[in-house]
Amino acid sequence: MKKVACSLIVTIILLALSVHSYANVTLGFTTSPSPSSSSFTISNLGGSLRNLSFGNLSITTASDNGTTISELIGEQVVLDDVTIDLGTESLVGMFGSAGIYSYDLTSLILDGFSIVVGGNTVFEADVSYQTLVTLGKSGTIDYDVNYSLSNLRIYNTYISNSATVAYLSQYLLGADMTLTLASDLLDLHDGLYGTQNINGVVGGTAVPNPVPEPFMYLMMGWGTIMLYTSRKVNSKCK
Repeated sequence: MKKVACSLIVTIILLALSVHSYANVTLGFTTSPSPSSSSFTISNLGGSLRNLSFGNLSITTASDNGTTISELIGEQVVLDDVTIDLGTESLVGMFGSAGIYSYDLTSLILDGFSIVVGGNTVFEADVSYQTLVTLGKSGTIDYDVNYSLSNLRIYNTYISNSATVAYLSQYLLGADMTLTLASDLLDLHDGLYGTQNINGVVGGTAVPNPVPEPFMYLMMGWGTIMLYTSRKVNSKCK
């Protein structure tokens, strides 16, 4: 019985130290339905460089554990332009007969992400861009590390609802953002090497980096105490 009890205690300690509670918070945005010029554009800057302009984006989802933050729905997301360097092209793999290619992007843009409500900036962040991955007409700008959005600021002077401030505050420790491009006509890889501009729609999501909630702190504190006394427990198990 003592061995079973000791094993149970060790298991509980490990569980206590591995408990994580994360808020279900999501921001989603996409290309605005109007005007017609709101789509993204990739244009030739000369040489191996291409400019990616994200166009006009509007918020479609602002969800906090199932509750919609209505003040943000339909408002504007602004992303600064990005430079694509074709000289960094890498063939990642093949999907059938189509190649999957990656390209380096501008690594850091200060104030490159913002949310605008009623013509006023209410939220701003620096953006760490890494790579564009293309497959056919689709492209993805994604992140394998945290803090793709960093140095976040909230300007609550222009926010009327306290729930909106609370929602945006959950992003203050950084966020992961994914952007998906869908070309209207051209294969992205082939189009990048052509003279014609590439246009299409953007879909984006941003989620805050996981923040421990009070229950996690309680369990971690309890786990620390248990580890502190584990020598005595182990000695009794022998």
